[in-house]
Amino acid sequence: MIQKLSALLSPVRQWGSTLRQADKQRLVLALALYIAFLPLVGLVPYWFATDSSAASAASVLGYNNQIAHLLVVGLAGVGVVVFALLERHKASMVEVEIPAGPSLADITRSPRSHRIAEVTIVFLGCLALFFPWFLSKYGPFLEDTYFLTVLHRMQGGLQPYVGFESLYGPLMIYSAHLWITLTGYSAVSYYALLALAEATQFAILLVVLQRYFPTQRVRIGVFVLLSVFLFNPLLGLSWNGLRRLLPVYILILVATHPRSRWTVLIASVFLGVLFAYSHEFGAMTLLCVLAIYGLMILRRQGLVNLAPAAVIASASLVIWFLITSLLLGDDFSAYIRSAWYAASRFSVEASFPFRWTVNSLFVFALLCLTIVVVGRGLGKRGLVQLSSGDYLLFAGLVYALIGLKSGLNRADMWHLAVPMLVLIFAFVFPLPRTLFTYSRNTGRLAMVLIIVVAATYFAGLAPSGSFYGMGLLQGLKDSVSPASANVMELGEVVTRAPSIEIERSHPNPDILALGAYLAQPAQIDRPVVLYNRLWALDKRIGVYKSAYPTDDFLLSDESGHEVRAFLQENPYALVVLDLAEYDKLFGQSGLTDYAESNRIYPATPTKRILGWLSSIHFTAAEIERVEKDKRWERTVGGYLAAEYSKIAGFGDFVVLARKDIS
Repeated sequence: MIQKLSALLSPVRQWGSTLRQADKQRLVLALALYIAFLPLVGLVPYWFATDSSAASAASVLGYNNQIAHLLVVGLAGVGVVVFALLERHKASMVEVEIPAGPSLADITRSPRSHRIAEVTIVFLGCLALFFPWFLSKYGPFLEDTYFLTVLHRMQGGLQPYVGFESLYGPLMIYSAHLWITLTGYSAVSYYALLALAEATQFAILLVVLQRYFPTQRVRIGVFVLLSVFLFNPLLGLSWNGLRRLLPVYILILVATHPRSRWTVLIASVFLGVLFAYSHEFGAMTLLCVLAIYGLMILRRQGLVNLAPAAVIASASLVIWFLITSLLLGDDFSAYIRSAWYAASRFSVEASFPFRWTVNSLFVFALLCLTIVVVGRGLGKRGLVQLSSGDYLLFAGLVYALIGLKSGLNRADMWHLAVPMLVLIFAFVFPLPRTLFTYSRNTGRLAMVLIIVVAATYFAGLAPSGSFYGMGLLQGLKDSVSPASANVMELGEVVTRAPSIEIERSHPNPDILALGAYLAQPAQIDRPVVLYNRLWALDKRIGVYKSAYPTDDFLLSDESGHEVRAFLQENPYALVVLDLAEYDKLFGQSGLTDYAESNRIYPATPTKRILGWLSSIHFTAAEIERVEKDKRWERTVGGYLAAEYSKIAGFGDFVVLARKDIS
């Protein structure tokens, strides 16, 4: 037994021996850097004051996310400098470096027919995973709710950033709006768009992998690994991988041919499109592109590299401006104000306190490994002809440090994985490296870290994935056996606006009755405001919702006051809220008893486990829910309790009107 155990541990001992031979001091300092991150991110931010007015679980628990990000960036910068200085002053030593590998042209590729078959299978398989007719029978589920509301409001003639709040770039919204305009507003139409977007992103990913991984077995393994980070059970357009992959592809292009005129042209166009589609990802990517050219100048490759950097920056911004202006016209300034306001508010709002999970421990381990490699590379003496792998790894570190602003604010696995995506590609892709070289053992360690990050990320998808998956399977079942659904039993349904409720296998009769009531002549012209958690009811009851906010997260008390101002300016407006909210606002005890409101519902055993394995949001979301309710009640709820009364009820739904007008 001992001999068998010794044999199993033999590779580990050999790996440790290699590391000791390479550099004991470097290993100790790398571990010290990693250990320093533990209290710096997990404890120190609690020592700094937070914004007590924010609807944030982090603020409630006293965790300052902004300080956390500054500390991470600061320690990372110190780490790079320390390892660069050590490399510059260390004695000459022998080290086994990872080779660039054989030329891709020298490796036998899979036949063209096999590669086309792979892409076709992946594309059709993704369409099946997001089959619109199945999902529409039980949707909406999660993030699809937001986009269905945005598109519904646009169908009603409202303009984003002016008539209602939108957190995303205009190209994302208007391209989806064009699709809905051509196909008609319905859940099927939305899910068809989502299915095409998901299938396209995975097909493009596989085509890229076919270029860099000619061996099919390796290619499929890498595809599965990367697909974990791109799978979208949240069903929102914002979580489609094209938004996250386009920055990677732009950086790979610039890293591979940084001085090519075609690179400058193509990167400028795609970066401008990315800016218009998602301004925050566009800004991050542009900074990383500039970092690549900055590295070239730092390593004495010539100031001539300022020219392509300047062209890409200026041209991409011009393209962004032209696209955005074409889409928005006179609303461009409103978009800028909206984007700036959202960015400033999200720096304190909607944040979770950071807690070390298995996922985040390995995310930061990968970050530390990168800091060591980059620091050592920057400390090398003499001129080194930089390679594509050097540029991509350096850009990946910059991308991670910038992106962790959002990652540490939300502190969940989704937002922590996104900043690491470029680094993951940099370590996985077989790009040559001449400056940021590392040993084979270091490369294997990086792959182990990435695999664990992927595994814990995938585990964290279980709740949302099961929710979406059950809807997909039930929709399939209902399509195969129509007798299990009751859609065909519906009579004529009259609503003000398109309703997706009639597409569901089991429409809610109370929702249909509420929609019919609001469509009656006495109510049809009265604006409808949906209170708090019923924000997404609009497309189900067939009403174009009123007031500026889109969902139930008011970015500040000011946003709640705007809803109240809308009600004051529109005295004939109706308010729809659920029965539980009505009882809280109009019960004999008056407004919510905050002691009761602060009661946090215990998480399920599965969510408690995932809270330590993958993401704190499984438990912190309940605290956030309470804070959101408080903001609604102090800015809008009190006014409703004083000025409004019930005029109709439909099961769990209550309709309010002004007392002096109802």
